[in-house]
Amino acid sequence: MQIHKRRSFWTRNVDRLSVAITTLLIVANTTGCLPEAPPLDGMLSFREANELLFEEHANHGAIYNIDHTWNGKPFKAEWRLANYLKKSAQLQIKPPTETFDEVDLCMALETALADESSNPWHNVADDAILRGFRHALQNDDTHIASAYCPDAPYDITVKVKNNGSEWFCEVKVQNLIDPKKLEEAQKYAQEQLDRLEKQHAHD
Repeated sequence: MQIHKRRSFWTRNVDRLSVAITTLLIVANTTGCLPEAPPLDGMLSFREANELLFEEHANHGAIYNIDHTWNGKPFKAEWRLANYLKKSAQLQIKPPTETFDEVDLCMALETALADESSNPWHNVADDAILRGFRHALQNDDTHIASAYCPDAPYDITVKVKNNGSEWFCEVKVQNLIDPKKLEEAQKYAQEQLDRLEKQHAHD
């Protein structure tokens, strides 16, 4: 299968630094926003997105847990591809609040997404997911945020909630086949990127 062009090691690490800095600004209640990473070259097709999802299901099964460590703190990434025939997948991270603050949680999510051997979205949607994470973290009402990826046919929903003793961070990604929904998702994603660019230009 033809794998979608991925970003270079340098670009991915620059993105990770940007995410960490942006999250620190959110925690500090600082207004303004850093610019998002530039989009990938080209669009991941619906067929390619499904092949990536099927590939991870074949490698790991419908449900699999991956152990990770962030800053010396262990946590588990719980992947669920049980609905892969419906072209959807989800990730859950539930580290203890005693040792993981908001920044740690963000970096734990980034660490889990960076593992290409277990990520059914193969890093294509990382930036959009992390952007959704930041918005969900700020949403005190529903704790939920939606995000669209300009580089892939993904409809993304992120939920982040402090349940007292542990965090609940859930990412759901649905592969979009409806041309109208896909067009709306692409338009929304581009509008968000344009808005952030304008905001940064005036900072």
